[in-house]
Amino acid sequence: MQTTSRIYSVQALRAVAACLVVVFHARAFAFTYQQKYGLETALLCDFETLNALGGFGVDLFFVISGFVMTYITWNEPRSSSAIWPFLKRRLVRIMPIYWLYTLFLVALGLALPRLFTQTIDIATVILSLLLIPYTPVGANPAPILAVGWTLSFEMYFYGLVALGLLFPRRPFIIGMGIYFIACVTASFFYEFSSPIISLATNTLILEFYFGVLIAVAYMRYGKIDEKIGLCGLVVAIPTLALVTYFNAPFHLRGIIWGVPAAGFVCWFISREQKNMFMRKAIWQKLGASSYTIYLTHCILLAALGRFGYSLGLMPRIPTDFYIILTSAICIAIGHGLFLTVEQPLGRFVSSIFGRRKAKGIYSPALNATDSKS
Repeated sequence: MQTTSRIYSVQALRAVAACLVVVFHARAFAFTYQQKYGLETALLCDFETLNALGGFGVDLFFVISGFVMTYITWNEPRSSSAIWPFLKRRLVRIMPIYWLYTLFLVALGLALPRLFTQTIDIATVILSLLLIPYTPVGANPAPILAVGWTLSFEMYFYGLVALGLLFPRRPFIIGMGIYFIACVTASFFYEFSSPIISLATNTLILEFYFGVLIAVAYMRYGKIDEKIGLCGLVVAIPTLALVTYFNAPFHLRGIIWGVPAAGFVCWFISREQKNMFMRKAIWQKLGASSYTIYLTHCILLAALGRFGYSLGLMPRIPTDFYIILTSAICIAIGHGLFLTVEQPLGRFVSSIFGRRKAKGIYSPALNATDSKS
């Protein structure tokens, strides 16, 4: 059985994952500005391994999500009565703030269409708000708020977890593994044209299952043994080094990136009681605000780029410094938006649902009630 209501290591790892993704996209924006505005070349842009490591933040998020969803539903009653409360917590936690920033982009796109490369129409808006994939999965099946493509995977997984509340825990976990393997195997033999089926059979779903297995071990024994965590780290580091060097294809990402992601999550959790670094307030606060940081950082990066160009700063700023500076600004503003927008909005929506305050329908921290991964 689990021994603590809060897992500091997972919260800290969410902060790390969010920071990696921010730097990943800051680097991508800077590379574009090199071509457009004549910025100088930079180590952070030319070193492709750093680019791959930034994208690794998404894989960490998916493994964490599998862990968290198993953790928070472990003691839930296995009956249909548990499904709606679970889904309500997930929807209240995830959707309002996502809708807010999506509608902000819709309004901006209608007011300034020249800023957008994709067409904004009723169908696109509805599909984006509902997180239904509508673009081919050869690349990211991105909605209007592009980073929302990962939330489509999240919602798919949440739906499976909700369905699993109808079954005894052990048969469901085994059945989920068999189902995921069957779906991924099918994708190797047939190229699905439907974006929804492509999502459901993508290897990325395996990353959620890796997190599920880690959570099962944690809940059964109250911890992850340090030796097992060390083994995870030993596997993760060389595997990550190889896949970043060879730039593995997207359709295999859930396997070759998922394994090192699971190794790092396993190691972090095994160090829960000994690594005080992870308990530091900065990591816990950034972990709590990681969702808003994730949702807003690309919007902020685009705004910062235009602002810098309008001031004539672009050609004068060293590109490496630009990447670091804009990343730091996005993280700081994202945390501020978490405090001033996400938290108040979450509490307001929670008050509408009127759920018992003892557990709390809205909570950004990883405890027995909720988490966003």
